[in-house]
Amino acid sequence: MRNAKKNNSGKLSFGEKAAEALELPKEMFGMPKAVIYGRREISIENFDSILEFGEMKIRLKTKTYHLTIMGSRLNIKNISPDMIRISGEIANIEFT
Repeated sequence: MRNAKKNNSGKLSFGEKAAEALELPKEMFGMPKAVIYGRREISIENFDSILEFGEMKIRLKTKTYHLTIMGSRLNIKNISPDMIRISGEIANIEFT
């Protein structure tokens, strides 16, 4: 069984516990998943909303954390209710 990581409060969410116990991907339980394609594109599944949008900074809210993408010429390439794909020159990705 894989080791689960604890959130900021030190506790695992129900989804994380279930995914660990069943050895299933955490995104099946609504946990966010980020896939980075080099420095030019990132795809985030299971995001809740866009908190901030600009050419140099995009902030997203997920169920478990906020995700900040910083760079230049950032834009939203595709968006659906639970997935967003951002392209541009990505310089930094921060999870808070």
